[in-house]
Amino acid sequence: MYLHEFIISPFCNVRYNILLWYWQVESSIFVSIDTKIDTQGKK
Repeated sequence: MYLHEFIISPFCNVRYNILLWYWQVESSIFVSIDTKIDTQGKK
């Protein structure tokens, strides 16, 4: 599937936005877990 088809299709666009949002949430959760592990390890 070409990029312009992907952008034009509203269903794909919604799925793409959900994937982006989900990835941002997941990455922020992992970052917070990593920082907690780092602070515990330094103590």
